[in-house]
Amino acid sequence: MTIDSSGYFRDAAGARFIPVGANYWPASCGVEMWQAWPEDEIFSDLDLMASLGFNTVRFFVRWPDFEPRPGEYDATMLSRLLRLLDACGERGLRPQPSLFVGWMSGGIFWPPWKSDTQNLFSDPVMIERGAAYARTITTHLKPFATHLCGIDLGNELDALPDCSAATPAQVHEWCRRMTGAIREVLPEALILSGCDHQQVIADTGWRLGGSSPCYSAGGTPAPRMVPNPAQPGIDVLTMHGYPVPNWHPVQGSGLADPLTRSLLPFYVKCARAFGPVLLQEFGTILTSRAAAPHTDAYLRAILPACREAGANGYLWWCFKDIPAPLHPYIKNNFESELGLVDIEGRVKKGLEYFVEFARAETQRALKVLTACEQLDHSAEDAPTVHLYWPRHYYHRNNHRNPGNEPRETSRRLILAHHLLQSAEEHVGIVRGDQPLPSPSEVERIIITGVFTGLDEIKELHSWVEQGGQLLWHAPDPVNWAQAMSRLVGAEIADYRAATPAITATDEGPYEFTCFLRGMRVRIEPRGAQILMTDNEGSPLVLRHRVGAGCVTSVLADVEASFLSQWPDRQTQEASWSAWYAALLTKDQSEGVARAHHHHHH
Repeated sequence: MTIDSSGYFRDAAGARFIPVGANYWPASCGVEMWQAWPEDEIFSDLDLMASLGFNTVRFFVRWPDFEPRPGEYDATMLSRLLRLLDACGERGLRPQPSLFVGWMSGGIFWPPWKSDTQNLFSDPVMIERGAAYARTITTHLKPFATHLCGIDLGNELDALPDCSAATPAQVHEWCRRMTGAIREVLPEALILSGCDHQQVIADTGWRLGGSSPCYSAGGTPAPRMVPNPAQPGIDVLTMHGYPVPNWHPVQGSGLADPLTRSLLPFYVKCARAFGPVLLQEFGTILTSRAAAPHTDAYLRAILPACREAGANGYLWWCFKDIPAPLHPYIKNNFESELGLVDIEGRVKKGLEYFVEFARAETQRALKVLTACEQLDHSAEDAPTVHLYWPRHYYHRNNHRNPGNEPRETSRRLILAHHLLQSAEEHVGIVRGDQPLPSPSEVERIIITGVFTGLDEIKELHSWVEQGGQLLWHAPDPVNWAQAMSRLVGAEIADYRAATPAITATDEGPYEFTCFLRGMRVRIEPRGAQILMTDNEGSPLVLRHRVGAGCVTSVLADVEASFLSQWPDRQTQEASWSAWYAALLTKDQSEGVARAHHHHHH
């Protein structure tokens, strides 16, 4: 398998391949599969997958089963691995083995010889053992190399406590060592990271972006396309995500909520800005008959949206219910009912759309037989506006970061993405760690109160001069010196207490309670036009023409203010969407240009 220039898989014959299928443990024994080895059940499940039209199965080479003592590999387990790989091939299913497991369904399964004080990512002994383990398992995968749908590094390694205890540099180096060990055996292997949405909402060390070169095991730069050097040696990024409100920095209100439905496509979109991305793990969590109308509508919304966001494949979690009364299912009992099919092997009510979607995707792939034919997006799906991903998104051990922290930054981006979609915009992501595309490619950018450095301010100035339209929510008062003044067309005259700014427009009144760094600025225009004032008559929204383009600046922290009013979301959300629609209106005789200052007493 290879990855083409559009970020999709291609098979040995050069045909487009869309992985569709499931993550797998058997119902009778779950994570104890390798020890229990119910072969008839496993093979019967693989038959069922093939009959549903699936072409890919991800499974987990649980480390303690295969290396029970340091350096000793269990011959029985290795022979079972070969049986499973053979069985997949016989049924036309491409296997995607996941190596470092590890983390699974809320349990952690390390070999018994790993002590609690040994960090997977930083302990020299664990690093050596890990590299040897990766080489050993890959050696057993070698006869099946042409049939694999890649090799997955591990399951949600970014969910491990070890990540946050190690430094980002140690996680980066561990990734380089392990992918290097795999490639010593299989130089052409496609490697996936196995990470989830914490790549976007946290700084676990598993990052998107970065500018470091990728090195092969020998230490020389590897001669391959490196989509995301922050995870060195990874060819395909992964995304996992589920509609459980408190697993996200902005909480939706159930499966019918458009915000809930926007989350997984948003995370896919973020990863896709950095490289090819597989939707490797997803589901509805609820699979009961009671939930069926909600799960059906949710899947019909998110799957096409993830495809539009650039996902190159789709694997359900998990294939079958796992009623086995074992750890971790007895402490996380909902994990026993996440199956696409029930214990009798019937696709559950409310989940049938995934099977339909999977079959349609494989048909679409069959139509794309040559490299010049694209199944990529139509012009009407092209982004109409882009959200700005700052150059320094992650904060740990990063002294160049001007103040961004992923949980806070992602909240703003999630909200803006959702509100812009509500205003019927197609939203893309533009990266601040790369030269900005020309305004003919990316015409409108929104900065959602994220922190930018001087180098970014200068690049944005140049982009606007060439004709770009920039909407900047909350220019940073700490980085507001000469370069910022030239861009926004105003100088800071004074710092004020961060009291609420209230304004009224044709769309209704807005109260902005938040200001970046808790600093509210009073400005003097230097070329900017005042579009809107607050309840005290002070400038709140400015427009400045710069070369062939223009910048609209809002002095309040818009997204944080909306989030602070989240309890009033039901009544406020339409007017929040209207805010973006009005400020993005090209003709300023429309929308907020009619806004006037509004006195509240």
